[in-house]
Amino acid sequence: MKSLISGTLILLALYAQACCAQDTSTRLIMLNSQQQYLTEQVTTIQPTLLIALQQPNYSLMLYSQTNHHQSQSLKGLQHSYVNESTGLGIHHQVNNWMHTQVVIKTQQYQHRSSQLESMLSVAVQF
Repeated sequence: MKSLISGTLILLALYAQACCAQDTSTRLIMLNSQQQYLTEQVTTIQPTLLIALQQPNYSLMLYSQTNHHQSQSLKGLQHSYVNESTGLGIHHQVNNWMHTQVVIKTQQYQHRSSQLESMLSVAVQF
């Protein structure tokens, strides 16, 4: 299932690149973050492709996200795992400081690489 979704996202990205070769409204955004907690460090990398639609301020959004978790127990044992997710959705830029997103994504279920879960999320962000 994961390879089917990944292949579909790659094909959509290639189709968008071919259709929008002359269009400057297609953007590739690379989001990176690093969060430090008391016993855990989380590093996130998320490349996102935004493809402008015919409607103003609307874009098709394709992304892949990788989270690398490193934790250390009080006994000094280190644990590390990687959580990956892919998704696609609609991005609406309401104004300069607010946007909405409807996203369908697939990710690993409870850190088990053989099991996947899909979800629909709606976000309003400032």
